Amino acid sequence: MVSVRRALTAFVPLIVLFVLVALYLGTTVSSSSGGAVTTTVTSALGTTTVQTFNYKLGLNFSLTVNSTTVQSNEAINVALNVTNVKSIQKQLSASDSWAISGLSTPCDFGYYNVSAPIGIGFFSGDYGLNNISMATPISVWGATVECPIDFAGNATSALGPWLKITSYTLLPDTDNGTESGYYRSYQTRNVTLGTFPIALNFQANVYATNSTSDYRYNSLLSSLAANYTIAAGDEWGQIVLLHFVVISSTIQPPPGVVDIGPD
Repeated sequence: MVSVRRALTAFVPLIVLFVLVALYLGTTVSSSSGGAVTTTVTSALGTTTVQTFNYKLGLNFSLTVNSTTVQSNEAINVALNVTNVKSIQKQLSASDSWAISGLSTPCDFGYYNVSAPIGIGFFSGDYGLNNISMATPISVWGATVECPIDFAGNATSALGPWLKITSYTLLPDTDNGTESGYYRSYQTRNVTLGTFPIALNFQANVYATNSTSDYRYNSLLSSLAANYTIAAGDEWGQIVLLHFVVISSTIQPPPGVVDIGPD
């Protein structure tokens, strides 16, 4: 009995420490199913991260925003990534098992039916996993130049457009790795099999402004006070949701962002 009491006495401080850390970080477990655990963490700096850790896949998918409250004409910063949580290299076959359709990145135009393996969608209103598939994402992305994610190559040059990506490899404990597949060579015009570096991460600012232009900034297409839902996921079926609110402000749009007045 004495040994049991001593064990409990030693264990209680650890429980208290865990609770204090959880309260400080604002950590909550929102779901646990299918071999995946989803948590939400709000840091002392105001950033909020929602992430899902999938034991079966050995992957961690996370979405982080700089704030869940955005003033009109200001931007919300979003970042997402897929991390190999194992200490060994992870092989992933290309898949099309998206939890919901319509998720994309600014560079994801679907050239040659190839798209980014991770994506994000902004939705006007409050949605959950039970009804997000019935909503239509806002067309937030502004015009961009040709994107390397749809072209085979390295960080300095594109060798040709992808025809089909077949697999990905992630290095241990990171979101860096390679992608492999078939592309049409600019130099020879032949279909070629190749492997190139890739990082399964993405970051962007999206402005709470009603902007219009062929070269507009990434925009929610509205500066009115409203509630929004962000859905982020990957082609292996991982998905997380996060909610934020836009509040009215007298802040003017940043240079280069055109506001056409009332929505």
